[in-house]
Amino acid sequence: MHIRQATIEDFTGLENLINLAYRSGGGWTHEAHIVQGPRISQGHIQAQFHLPGSVFLVAEDQHLLGCVYVQHLLERPGCAEIGTFAVQPGLQGHGLGNALLQAAEDFARQQWQVHTCCIWVVAGQNSLLDFYRRRGYVENQQHMPYPLDAGVGQPLQGNIELVGLEKVCFK
Repeated sequence: MHIRQATIEDFTGLENLINLAYRSGGGWTHEAHIVQGPRISQGHIQAQFHLPGSVFLVAEDQHLLGCVYVQHLLERPGCAEIGTFAVQPGLQGHGLGNALLQAAEDFARQQWQVHTCCIWVVAGQNSLLDFYRRRGYVENQQHMPYPLDAGVGQPLQGNIELVGLEKVCFK
């Protein structure tokens, strides 16, 4: 397996991978029981890809296996936000997610000299919250409503929210 920065040629593969991981109902990290509809579009990937201070990292081994998006937060210069984190459902639970998360943290620390990484998780995704806790992330007491107007799907039941987590990423 090799982890590298994504290129424009990866857009279709990223769209397919992210939607499969988040909405297929496969693997243990999906949101299909909470949110319906596509998680991402190529237009959204393109917009994220071209933001200053941002990168998609992809894991591949002849095929796209996983990805993670990292953005240096301009409003918090010492912080990078990690998101759009996806692993092929059949490969979840085998260490690929750990490797991608570590690569994202290392990239942010080395490229932008950040000291903190943050992430947002859908409330109620307890297994996923536990995954991040085991890797040193702690809830930062920040919550925000699910971004209904962001084109990332619609909640199946009422209003849901996102929970913020952070990790100090010194080495």
